[in-house]
Amino acid sequence: MSISYGISLSQDWDRPYWAGFAVAMVSLASIGQSMNKAALRMVGTLVAVVVSLTFIALFAQDRWAFILTVSVYAGFCCYMMSGSKHAYFWQVSCFVVLVICLDAGPDPVNAFNTAVLRAQ
Repeated sequence: MSISYGISLSQDWDRPYWAGFAVAMVSLASIGQSMNKAALRMVGTLVAVVVSLTFIALFAQDRWAFILTVSVYAGFCCYMMSGSKHAYFWQVSCFVVLVICLDAGPDPVNAFNTAVLRAQ
C-alpha cells in the first residue's frame, strides 16, 4: 500500500487515495489470487470507463434516459454477478460506472477527468 501511495504521489495524481484503496481491495491470501483479482479490477475499470463515457455521450441532453440506462446497466451487472465465475469484474464495472456517471453531474468534462483518474 505504501508503494502505491508513493507512486501516485510521485506522479502527482489528483486523488492518490484511490491507489491505496485498490491495493487494499485486491489483497488476498496468495499472490495468484491477488493477481487474478487485480486483473479483474483493471479490466472492469477499463470497461466501465468506456461504458460510462458512452452513456454520457449518448444521453447528454436527456437525464431521464441517462438515469434509466445507468440503472439498467447496474441491474445487468448485478445479474451477471450472481452466476459468473468473474463476479468481481461485474462488481467493479458496476460501481465504477456509477462513480463516473454520478460524479459527472451537469459537467461532462468533469466526467472525463474522473474517468481518466479512475483508469490511472
